[in-house]
Amino acid sequence: MVKVLRKRRLTFLLLPIAFLAAGCGQRPSTRGDARPNILFILIDSLRADHLRVYGYEKDTADTIEALARKGSVFDQHIATASQTVPSTVSIMTSQFPAEHGFRHRSDGQFIAQPPHFPEKLVFLAELFSNAGYDTAGYMGCPFLVARNGFRQGFHEFLYSSGIGETLTSPAIEWMKAQSTNANPFFLYIHYFDVHWPYSPPEDYRHRFAPPEGGTLVYNHGIVSDVSATDLEYTIAMYDAEIAYTDDQIARLLDTLDELGVRENTVIVITADHGDEFMDHGGMGHGTTVYSELIRVPLIVVYPPAFEAGRRIGFLTRHIDLGPSLLALAGIRKPPSFRGHELARAEETFAEDCAYVAAYAKDRKLVVNGETGRRELFAYDDKRDQQPLSEEEPLEDLSDRIAAYQQSMRIPPTGVASPTRSWSKEEEDELRSLGYVR
Repeated sequence: MVKVLRKRRLTFLLLPIAFLAAGCGQRPSTRGDARPNILFILIDSLRADHLRVYGYEKDTADTIEALARKGSVFDQHIATASQTVPSTVSIMTSQFPAEHGFRHRSDGQFIAQPPHFPEKLVFLAELFSNAGYDTAGYMGCPFLVARNGFRQGFHEFLYSSGIGETLTSPAIEWMKAQSTNANPFFLYIHYFDVHWPYSPPEDYRHRFAPPEGGTLVYNHGIVSDVSATDLEYTIAMYDAEIAYTDDQIARLLDTLDELGVRENTVIVITADHGDEFMDHGGMGHGTTVYSELIRVPLIVVYPPAFEAGRRIGFLTRHIDLGPSLLALAGIRKPPSFRGHELARAEETFAEDCAYVAAYAKDRKLVVNGETGRRELFAYDDKRDQQPLSEEEPLEDLSDRIAAYQQSMRIPPTGVASPTRSWSKEEEDELRSLGYVR
């Protein structure tokens, strides 16, 4: 059902799950199926360092903080891009953007023509569905809709342009309805409130607004003149949206408790990318690959596999999320999935517009393809503010970027739809979200 509402071989990280992965066949579902449910929550535009669990000074997310105490927190988790389409497709397909083909090359690329997700892509939801899971997707992002082909593998699919509760409430009803079924569930919720235009409900606005007020500022890219007052106000509204979304997550968790299935549910909290607040002279996202945009939160709660309260300090990647969830469910990953179960990644890459980054050996290299500028950073420089001058890692990472660019398969089709354009209503919505000017 589709609904639309308007307005290198790695060892599994910590998981004692050989008993689940052994055999890895796709079993028929029976009542009492012990395989875990999956609740996958993606918060669009949420940068890691605006959560207290990642060192933020403000209390933006009590629910997420409580979840972190019950699960494992990944401190070096890297998205594949700083724009929603390539990053989310990487999660769903376990491929880098250069492999699945949805590379974000210019601001407004997916505005000019809607992305089209072809059936040849193998989506994570399809694998769960084929293995006997009940699957549902609740989307707040206007690019990830059924008309663009994103509903692959979802039995129930809903897109809403409204605030988070228009996703939470139907998701709760779906969980309650399917609780009488024999099958475990895979539920993906993509909250869009933290994304521009930062318009939280009034009570959240009042909680975070600075006394002196201010004006919202936004742009995809460099901003020449932003007052300290306006920047503080903009960040406050961003934080208020985080708090609102956090309360929506609390409602989902309460439902798991009510249904008595929380202990057998894998809970994942992550983001597709972050937003910049003048960290490198700009605002918005989909422009560079500095850490404020691609260093995203990852919290996983599932007591049988992820140790409560553990901090994971080594490098992990978005493309490994799908294989990890499949392993927990005893489902064999397909050949098209490039990632492995979550473990220490030897290297990873991120790209957006002219920028590409390589991570390896506790160093990160950012390359601007237009200017040729190369900047080297240490992993513990969490906002990429202090470039290093170490020649050996710089050249090593440069070689890795060259190998990445040369070896990735780039499909000739599938990025844009030649048969459809945005409707007037869709264009108006995209304009309200800052995509169309």
